[in-house]
Amino acid sequence: MDRTRHITMTYDVVGLDQGECMNDMYELTHGDVLIGHGNDTKLGFMFSVNDEGEMRMFMETFLQFQKKYPTAKLFDVEVKVYYNLTIVADDDVEIWLACDEGHLVQKSLGTMVTSLEPGRYKYRFSLKGEDTYFSLKEDTIIDKISEK
Repeated sequence: MDRTRHITMTYDVVGLDQGECMNDMYELTHGDVLIGHGNDTKLGFMFSVNDEGEMRMFMETFLQFQKKYPTAKLFDVEVKVYYNLTIVADDDVEIWLACDEGHLVQKSLGTMVTSLEPGRYKYRFSLKGEDTYFSLKEDTIIDKISEK
């Protein structure tokens, strides 16, 4: 596995104590899970998986959860692939990263290392800098220092 995957599994938990389900999932993952409370009947769990070992842990965790809560029905599974993005800049340079519609995604002072969904983005060096657009379709390194 060569990139981050965010996996969200939504369960239908009718008749179960959602607080207990959330606590158990938190304990099973040693806190390495985001838990979303959808409504009275749905509960979502999100993992970030970076390698085969984490994928195995993720699968074992959900098997343990299903064993403890056999009436919890898997409602939906969503997998999103993220690509690594590195924007290299001097330590005193602000980097502003936004989606192509202009909504701020992230800000950094100096080199930015992040991972994002595939898509079209723009960045600028300093708030008043010029926008540079790019499409993120693979792991990408943008090196401002080598452009000098």
